[in-house]
Amino acid sequence: MLKESVGLIKEELTKLNNEIIELEKKLSPKYKSVIQSQLQIKQNELIAHESVKPTEVVKPESNTELENKILSKQTELSQLDALINELRESLASYELAIASCEKLQSKVENFKARFEAFKNECQEEMNILGIKMEDVLVLEINETPIVKKKSELIENKRKILEKLNPEIDDSVMSQRNLVNETLLNLQEQLDTPQKAYQQYLNDLKKWEEEKKKIIGDIDIVDSLKYLEGKLLEIDRIPNTLQHLYEKRIELVKRIYYKIKEEAELYRKLYHPIQEAIETNSILKDSLKLKFEVSIELKSSFQEEVLNRINRRAKGSFYSITDGDQMFKNIIERFDYNNEDDVIGLINEIIDHLKFDKRSNPPTPMDIEEQLRQGESVQGLYDYIFSLSYLEPKYQLKLNDKELSELSPGERGIILLIFYLMLDKSDIPLIIDQPEDNLDNQTVYNLLVPCIREAKKYRQIFIVTHNPNLAVVCDSEQIICASINKSNGNQLKYESGSIENFIINKRVVDILEGTRPAFDNRDAKYLPEVIKA
Repeated sequence: MLKESVGLIKEELTKLNNEIIELEKKLSPKYKSVIQSQLQIKQNELIAHESVKPTEVVKPESNTELENKILSKQTELSQLDALINELRESLASYELAIASCEKLQSKVENFKARFEAFKNECQEEMNILGIKMEDVLVLEINETPIVKKKSELIENKRKILEKLNPEIDDSVMSQRNLVNETLLNLQEQLDTPQKAYQQYLNDLKKWEEEKKKIIGDIDIVDSLKYLEGKLLEIDRIPNTLQHLYEKRIELVKRIYYKIKEEAELYRKLYHPIQEAIETNSILKDSLKLKFEVSIELKSSFQEEVLNRINRRAKGSFYSITDGDQMFKNIIERFDYNNEDDVIGLINEIIDHLKFDKRSNPPTPMDIEEQLRQGESVQGLYDYIFSLSYLEPKYQLKLNDKELSELSPGERGIILLIFYLMLDKSDIPLIIDQPEDNLDNQTVYNLLVPCIREAKKYRQIFIVTHNPNLAVVCDSEQIICASINKSNGNQLKYESGSIENFIINKRVVDILEGTRPAFDNRDAKYLPEVIKA
């Protein structure tokens, strides 16, 4: 469930990153320069258009009745043209609304599929607990309003298409064509001066319409007012971006909280182990055994980020050697168990991408220009802000050394210690050659105390080539095995306590190489002890 929650947050983060990237592009000097250039072209276009304004024609003496008819038809034509524009705008609006209905229906279907998948995931636990799914989860979706609205929109669209169809009698378009034809016939009845004046009026109307098109509005793409609005919009971008940056950091914090939740699950899971270590003096003080859960940075993080960057492009991470060192210096400064440090890491990396820190003062940089071919700012942002490079890590330490730093012998002894000290069952325990990869001092200091402690509540069998274990662990029973190779590899077993004369002799023979050898070493060790 934690992974699903994080996945939903990351989807939201991807959308937010996309919005941020678009605004950051608009804030770049290059974008502003392009808008200013386009605005200059549009202003020059308006100046050029002003220079071709139709020359005014004085209204001649006219046939009032004919002119009134022409004026009436022109007014009627203008009204029909306005109505047609309204119908076309309504048509576009209906088409957009229908598309929204279809998207909404698709989202509902996807949600239902996800809900069914969620139910399937929960079914096993429900079965174990004997709980009916419908008693816990009930999903009620009423798609009727969406279906009804879509039907209404489709019907309205159909009616508008009929009104705009010139092939249908009484449609607005057929009426417009009829009025236009009548107007042309009336204009043909005018004399030459009157025709010239009417032509002037028509040309003036077209010129004014073209001027209006050039000036446009803030919503009309590439118009003068649109481009002026874009320049004004640039001034508002910093405040908008700051709000989005804060919103993005909140999403990062939510992801980090989920990672901490996972770390806490590890702590709860392994709490009995840590509790056993804390309450056992041998494990805590003698062996200095310690269990820790922490949030660590994946070793692949640096490579994952720097592989997206063109190391030959100017920027903080220019060149492989210097860039790697600079990135390493950044990541080594932060503690990933601290939320503020994680946010600090992200801000530091982004800051190094937006500014070339090799120069003093730092030079502003375009992130996109620093990326390798095929990489995108979206992909880089999604990775850095997703925190997918952070993971809870549980570590078992022996004498402040991590498990990965321990020798094979030390790793083996930790496993033995777990069996001897943390396994509280009282069934017999058989250990085969625990002394492998261990020197006698380690055996005595680490292994023996644990064996002695475990002996108090369970029976232990040790198979060993080192009789020293049998002696220092105060074995109650020793079984000595030998093989007679000259007699068909016959095996012989002798058993008894250490005090048993035969067993005692076997221990001395194997451990010390016979009694004379032991006495010889004893004589050599003693003077050294006296000197000390």
